[in-house]
Amino acid sequence: MAEATVTMRGVRRLRAGEENDFEVENSSDLVSIIKDNTVTLRSAALGIGLITLLGAAIGLMNIMLVSVTERTREIGRAARPWGLPGRMYCSSFWSRPS
Repeated sequence: MAEATVTMRGVRRLRAGEENDFEVENSSDLVSIIKDNTVTLRSAALGIGLITLLGAAIGLMNIMLVSVTERTREIGRAARPWGLPGRMYCSSFWSRPS
C-alpha cells in the first residue's frame, strides 16, 4: 500500500507537505462490497420468485374453483326432479375429457 501511495503522489505531482487527493483501497474491500451486493440481489430475486409463485398458485386455484362451480351447476341442472332420468348419465358421459 505504501508503494502505491508513493507512486500515486509522484504521478499526481504532490509536494511533501500536501495532503493526498486520492485514495488507495485494498482489493479485499472491493470483494466484500461485491459479496454484500450479491447477497442483496439474491435475496431480492428469491422474494420476487416467491411472490410470483404465490400469485400463480392463487390464479390456478381460482381457475379450478370456477371450473368445479360450473360443472356442479351443470350437474345440478341435469339432475333436477323434472329432468329426464337418462339425461344425467348422458351429460356425464359426453363431457369427459379426451
